[in-house]
Amino acid sequence: MKRPSALGNGHVIAELTDHAGQREQVAVEESFLVRRAGRTFLPVWFISQEPGSKLVQVELPQEAASGVNRIWVQPQKVFEGRTEGAAV
Repeated sequence: MKRPSALGNGHVIAELTDHAGQREQVAVEESFLVRRAGRTFLPVWFISQEPGSKLVQVELPQEAASGVNRIWVQPQKVFEGRTEGAAV
């Protein structure tokens, strides 16, 4: 998580990595992030899971800096919460 001054108060850049190691950056309000056991996660929407590889396709809450809004991630990088849905 980065806090660039250009984004303004309360906004951060969440960084996440897809299944191939490509890093994505998404600008969100810091209050949108989920905290668990001292770690910070970005809430996402579950789209699908590939049966063979078990990779999970998720939709990001905002378009990433690269222009993508959906990415494939390793299944162990995703958890489902009771109130926040899925998060990576």
